[in-house]
Amino acid sequence: MHIADAISSSFQSIFNHKLRSLLTLIGIVIGVMAVVTMFSSVY
Repeated sequence: MHIADAISSSFQSIFNHKLRSLLTLIGIVIGVMAVVTMFSSVY
């Protein structure tokens, strides 16, 4: 599998599963915000 095939396949998967992609993105954002909040509250 070439890089272009992998990228094409990943974009097809994202567009075919929009709700799953949105929920994953929200989870990542909440996780990053939690880590940033923890580090900022320590200092």
